[in-house]
Order: sequence, then C-alpha cells, then structure tokens
Amino acid sequence: MKGELFLYESAKRLCAFEGGALSSERCLVFIGGLTDGFLCNPYLEELAAMLGEKDVSFVQPLLSSSYIGFGTSSLKIDAQEIGLLLEHLRSKRMKREFILVGFSTGCNDIVYYSKTVSSDIRQMIKSAVLQAPISDRESLQYTMPETDELRQWAKKMIDQGKSEQIHDRLFWGSAITAYRLHSLTSKM
Repeated sequence: MKGELFLYESAKRLCAFEGGALSSERCLVFIGGLTDGFLCNPYLEELAAMLGEKDVSFVQPLLSSSYIGFGTSSLKIDAQEIGLLLEHLRSKRMKREFILVGFSTGCNDIVYYSKTVSSDIRQMIKSAVLQAPISDRESLQYTMPETDELRQWAKKMIDQGKSEQIHDRLFWGSAITAYRLHSLTSKM
C-alpha cells in the first residue's frame, strides 16, 4: 500500500500511516483491537484503495497499546492518543471530517474517546463504526479457565495501591499490569 508514515506525537514517538487520498480533507481513522498493529486486518489495503477513489484518506495509528503494549496501557491512554492524532490531523494535515472505525477492542477505544472528545473535534466527527465489538471479559472466561483467580489477584494489587504491578504470567506475549488485567476481566 502506498502512503505516508508520520509522527503525530514526538515525545512518545507515536506514529500513524496515511493512505488513500492523502490531500483530502476527509479521513477515515481505523483503530485496531487488542494486540493489533499496522494493517492488522486483511481488508484494510482494499478499503484504503476504495477510499482513495472516493477522495477520502485512510489513517491507522500505532497507539502505545499496539502489539504487546496493550498489557501496560488502558482505554484512557488510548483515548488520549486518539485525541492527539485527531488534533494533529486537523492542525497539521488539514483534515476537516473524520469517520472513526473501531475493530474489536478498538470499538471500546472509540466509545471511551467519545466521552472525552473536545467540542471542536466532536463537530468534525461525521460517524463512528463499531466493527466486531467484543467483551474481553466474556472471551477470557471461555478461553482461560483461571480468569477468576487472575481477576482476584488484580483486585488485591489495586486495593493495595499496586495497580501498576506486573503479573508474572505473559498474556499473548505481553507483560500485563494489575490495572489492565482487572479492566479486561471485570464488568464495567
């Protein structure tokens, strides 16, 4: 896929890829799910090409939670980074309309972000698409029999003021904090 990789936040070295109609003022922003990174879904190249034909650009950020970073991140951090991205797209890349598309846990990111978005950016968001939303809690209940035990450990750490404590087990190849483990395995 042809496009441009750019930094949208230099201190944290956050980058995004833009393809499709790069000069367009209209932009679809794709937020992937847990462990996802660039071009995580097989249809994204075709989507970007189709958007280019419709004079819309395609943007996919790498959030600090991308790939194995999910275990030490949160929806709050993701929402802040989405906000930084949209502000960069508005002020530096001259975008005037946004369509947000979340896939899987990316849906959670968009819903969380929608509660914190500034009014000037809110007016620029024309729609949000939640594709394949998931309850990580319900999924983990079926795939990891020890989920209740892990949630209890996470709650204990949080109650002791140790929400950033890393569990000694890796989750999908990633270290995970008590906070993130609790958020993925608990209701609300």
